[in-house]
Amino acid sequence: MKRSYQRNDIVITGIGNVLPDAMDYASFENKIFEGKFLFRPIDKDRWKIEDNFSKDLKKDTKTYSTMAAQIKQSDYFSIKKKHNLDLPTDHRALAYLVEAYSQIIEDINFCAENMTLILGSMNPDILFSQQRLHTLFKNMKLNYEKNYPSKKNKDELYDYLDIELEDATSGAGPCSLEGQFHTSMLKRLKEIFPNDYNGSGFLIDSACASSLTSIEVACNVLKSREKDFVIAGGVESNLANGAFVLFSKVGALSPTHAKPFDQSHDGLTQGEGCVLFALERLETALKNKRKIYGVIKGVNGSSDGRSASLFQPTVDGQVMAYRKVWGNIESNPFHVETHGTGTIIGDEVELKSITKYFGGEKVFIGTNKGIFGHTKSTAGATSILKVVAMFNRQLMPSNSHIQQDMFKEIENFEITKSERPLSKYQTHVGISAFGFGGCNYHLALERYDEELDISDIKNKKSSRNVSKTLSIIKSHTLSLNDFELDKMSQNFFPRKSYQQIDILQFAAVECVYKMFPNSQHIFTSIGLEKINILSCGRLGLDKLIDMATKVTCDTLITKLSRKKINPTIKTLLKLIKEEKLKYPILSEDIGPGVLNNVIAGRVANVFNLQGKSYHIDMDLGSYDAALYSIKMNLHSNPNEVYLLIDTTGAFDQENCLYKTTTLKVDLITHPDFSKALGLGQDEEIQFD
Repeated sequence: MKRSYQRNDIVITGIGNVLPDAMDYASFENKIFEGKFLFRPIDKDRWKIEDNFSKDLKKDTKTYSTMAAQIKQSDYFSIKKKHNLDLPTDHRALAYLVEAYSQIIEDINFCAENMTLILGSMNPDILFSQQRLHTLFKNMKLNYEKNYPSKKNKDELYDYLDIELEDATSGAGPCSLEGQFHTSMLKRLKEIFPNDYNGSGFLIDSACASSLTSIEVACNVLKSREKDFVIAGGVESNLANGAFVLFSKVGALSPTHAKPFDQSHDGLTQGEGCVLFALERLETALKNKRKIYGVIKGVNGSSDGRSASLFQPTVDGQVMAYRKVWGNIESNPFHVETHGTGTIIGDEVELKSITKYFGGEKVFIGTNKGIFGHTKSTAGATSILKVVAMFNRQLMPSNSHIQQDMFKEIENFEITKSERPLSKYQTHVGISAFGFGGCNYHLALERYDEELDISDIKNKKSSRNVSKTLSIIKSHTLSLNDFELDKMSQNFFPRKSYQQIDILQFAAVECVYKMFPNSQHIFTSIGLEKINILSCGRLGLDKLIDMATKVTCDTLITKLSRKKINPTIKTLLKLIKEEKLKYPILSEDIGPGVLNNVIAGRVANVFNLQGKSYHIDMDLGSYDAALYSIKMNLHSNPNEVYLLIDTTGAFDQENCLYKTTTLKVDLITHPDFSKALGLGQDEEIQFD
């Protein structure tokens, strides 16, 4: 079959990356083909092992693993110096983003006015959690004033608290409204690159699938022809002690290092970094005489729907994501770059889904997490980068970390143990990224053939214009001030998990049920795969705050307990232990309570919805950004619907919290599909 391209095919024309020991693309390519893992115990500038580590799995605020693939402190400071970034308010995530963005600027020329940035990111707590610690220490001082009126050793006690605050926050200032929003990164990016970034764009959180989700939305924007140039990818810098505690609670970390698809696998190893891609339509890239790193032939996602738990991946959910992509492509992949984290349940489910869908022809299997670790929201983009390197060298790199191959006895599947040259017929690769909350994403990348003449491009124009309206079929609003857990319409949640689950997950489920009491009939008639769930804005994350605060309290207790006990230390220990008791014991349920995207994932899980689910953040303009994303997605797939979860609230300066007061859910679709469904229409949204 002769290969051909369509004028609207999306191609990669620029790359920027910051990863451990790979501060640019050339370094990354070398590391991938060296095949050596980059893991080491957590650096002391991140957190102190002696204060946070314990082999005792019953310690609810400790981690049993300290290994990570980390960007060196010297490299981090080099970035800050190069771009004149402030310390400490310009945090690691921003530094990685700025450097990766600058590499794209150096790689290609583009018009900033006609571009946008769509960034996958799942760690909004970098600056915010540090600022929240000011409130914690302030509360301890107030507690001392109230309960110990004699105020003995007050100055000494306050001095100690101030020293610990400085150490815990790296000098970050008190809480502010700005610190509530992770999208402050985009504002700083515009300040740093006033001529090369126009400020447009938003963040997407679908946990570890975030970067592939951002690329899907970016592709839909380009296919709609509203933009000629989009930068998309992911950034991740959260290697805080709280992140290690979170993964420890679900037994997801390897005590040593990740060994994906090895029979001795025992967990993941965390990583960090930023990977960005410049994306254009093929016709525009050829006109601009770009170097083309690869052609995105398809990207799509699914939700696991109803499963054993939000942490439990499903074979059918992953297969659904594969089918949505490869069902529209005439070629099959010769290689699948897996999510391949190294967790026992994750690897086993993915092995089953791959062999169930891709069986029949020879397929090679790879994963980069045995080298760079699990870069979480950057994971999918890091996998694309590996495939680009594979295309560039015309070689499949080895997976040297695998000794006891899980695919060894499965016919037609092979993990590459040594470098293999590519033949001219090996052109298509599948790339997966799966996230907590049951979010599955998959992308098909094709090796670009430079010998194809421009005349070989099919000049078929899009037959569908971008709709200037969206139909809101139904809406429901819930006041959180009046919302009581004990009066929920149905008992959707196990009672033992109540303390660990964010209130907005309960509220979102209740809101959807109130909107559709006969939801099973309505949703089935629409089609469970066609119903996508989006949340937007500054959501609760109250459980994240609880977890980070409790971990900090326990870290302080551990440090103080090693000191010589005197009256001041004794009083401090009492104060901190009293503060710690305010927060619930951490269990395996805490994970779904601290991630933004899991609010959408929880709705998908309860109502067995199997479309995509993710979170959009653009500060107080998040609802409009979500509508824009829906409009772009419906242009490519008009026969779908979206449950959009939105909130309103206000910033509480005293307690350093954005307090959510109302939650609203809209059911939105394309006007034409709204008529076909016959469910009526409450409202029509007009776009300029």
